[in-house]
Amino acid sequence: MTRRLTVLTLAALLCVAAAAPSKKEAADLLVVNAHLVTMDVGFSVLNPGGMAVRAGRILSVGPSADVAKRYSSRSVYDAAGKIVLPGLVNTHTHAAMTLLRGLADDLPLDRWLTAHLPGRGKERFARIRL
Repeated sequence: MTRRLTVLTLAALLCVAAAAPSKKEAADLLVVNAHLVTMDVGFSVLNPGGMAVRAGRILSVGPSADVAKRYSSRSVYDAAGKIVLPGLVNTHTHAAMTLLRGLADDLPLDRWLTAHLPGRGKERFARIRL
């Protein structure tokens, strides 16, 4: 009888432990509901995506519900309707200029732009009235 009671008590404790909310990891900032662009191997886009940040470092990126379930923070930013992009990614580019790299590198930029690029000479700027 004692063994059966011990087993039942242990089973009850396990049920209570499973039902109790698990302690969430602390984060300084949670970003939730974002259209989140990643830099993983598949360049995944998560919508809604979430991100947890602590001490200026990204702790986790994933589906918004999963990140919110795992982390807690006093600062939660609802990024619904907004895009979160990775930092240090050059999103401003002049693709055609890459073809001209190395051409007249010894010249100042203004002279290179006005005198050495096709279609960018002074006659082009003369037509523009400010």
